[in-house]
Amino acid sequence: MNKIKLIIWREFITRVRKPSFLIMTLLAPVLVAGGITIMIYLGLQESNDQRVLVVDQAHLLQGKLKDGDKLTYYVDNATWTDSAFKESPYTVMVEVNADILNTNVGAARSVGGPVPPGTYYVRVRGRGTCGQMGPASNEAMVVVR
Repeated sequence: MNKIKLIIWREFITRVRKPSFLIMTLLAPVLVAGGITIMIYLGLQESNDQRVLVVDQAHLLQGKLKDGDKLTYYVDNATWTDSAFKESPYTVMVEVNADILNTNVGAARSVGGPVPPGTYYVRVRGRGTCGQMGPASNEAMVVVR
């Protein structure tokens, strides 16, 4: 048993005396702190203006959407193709059909392409100009087909 302790001690000392171990012992906390600082800094940066395209063929939302500081709504009554949306400056497209008040069925697309079909339960929260999150809305069901 005494020989095992001696071997473990020797291996430990040879590893600790290496320059790479000493450098990484000092450098690793600095790298971790730097990574966390960069993530916090990027998280606190102001986001770009968001442009939401609302395709409202039933004229349900005409004049009812109010723009925010960094959020702008564009209401259009014509149908948009996916390729036209991808080439546009809008970040999100929301399609509103005439039955949305009765069925809660609508469509949404993001910059990356169509949202996968399915039922989504969502809550909406707003972010103030100082970065504070507002209270969440009531839960809404969104069905994407």
